[in-house]
Amino acid sequence: MPIPRQNSFAVAGCVASLFIASRASGDGFCVQHGSCADCANSSHWGLDCRWCPVDHRCYDPGSFYNPCSTAQVITNVSTCPSPPVPKTVFNRQVALELTSYALAAYYDNPSTRAPSSFKLASTFNFSLGVWDQAFGYVGMDALSRRVIVAFRGTDSLDQIANEVLHHSLVPYPGLPDGARVNQFFYVATAALQPTLVTILSSLLKACPGCDLIFTGHSLGGAMAMLSAFMASSISGGHPLAVYTFGQPRVGNHALAKHINAVLPLLFRVVNAADVIPHVPQCTVRSGGKCDETTNGYYHAGTELWFPYGDYENGVMCSYRECVRAPHSEDPSCSNGLMAMDYPPSIRDHHGYFLVLRNGYCKRQLAAAVDKVGRENGPLFV
Repeated sequence: MPIPRQNSFAVAGCVASLFIASRASGDGFCVQHGSCADCANSSHWGLDCRWCPVDHRCYDPGSFYNPCSTAQVITNVSTCPSPPVPKTVFNRQVALELTSYALAAYYDNPSTRAPSSFKLASTFNFSLGVWDQAFGYVGMDALSRRVIVAFRGTDSLDQIANEVLHHSLVPYPGLPDGARVNQFFYVATAALQPTLVTILSSLLKACPGCDLIFTGHSLGGAMAMLSAFMASSISGGHPLAVYTFGQPRVGNHALAKHINAVLPLLFRVVNAADVIPHVPQCTVRSGGKCDETTNGYYHAGTELWFPYGDYENGVMCSYRECVRAPHSEDPSCSNGLMAMDYPPSIRDHHGYFLVLRNGYCKRQLAAAVDKVGRENGPLFV
């Protein structure tokens, strides 16, 4: 897969552009740690990284973003607080398994990439705005007892920036409280529902007790979330979950509240400084937090942040549950990088698939990594 050139683009409602940049070696490295222990075990230019217990973030020595005083910062692992107790049921192994389904959506015949136990039931081609190559599929994995719905992302940044995300928010039909949604996402998802619901109803009837899981990478993650929200009424007693990878924002805060109420098991996996989860930009208020304005974008679900500093063997490894306020836009996770002007990276947007050969944290053979990145051709955005 060719490395994208450095790029920049504006998104709807943005005051400033986000710059797509490669991660500079050592540039702000400490901020890419998600826990006190990992932070205190690291250094930058020979100086220990600083963990601030006030905002639960790691900082480089001398950082003017650090709200902690010298007396407050933690630089020794022995003085770190106990690791937080998990507050969600996010499962990294499940995320790994679903990554393969998200990747399979980039193939016209998903069965060639999905697990051998998966039986494809149907594929569907549709248009998303002016993009007429949108794609998804649905089927059942009898071994894991899951009914899977997966969506494809687009294959160029220009499509994401100009054709889809560069679109205004419109009222979400039938929802109160000023819920608004990106029109392209809504129109495409609503048009798919009659066909999708019919297929899912049949599969769920044939597989009593099976989990119903929606997934997708990038723009496909946005489609997965909205489709799950619309189709939630047919889940019945079947557990319903959504795992997305590098998903952009889809609607405003009011819509996010409705989605969170219907989809409590909505997990957004975010890799390091991946730029796509931060577009369209939210309306930022003082303190760098996303505002809950009616006309601004706002994430739904729980972010699981895999910071680059906590990689092992060059791949995603340790993660942080982003459950601090405000809900779904936790400033102590990847949002905090943007608030500190850390350069967002399109390379990180490709990293989700690099764990497929050997799993999270495990050493990947160079040839295998190259194959995962190049085999399908698209940039996986």
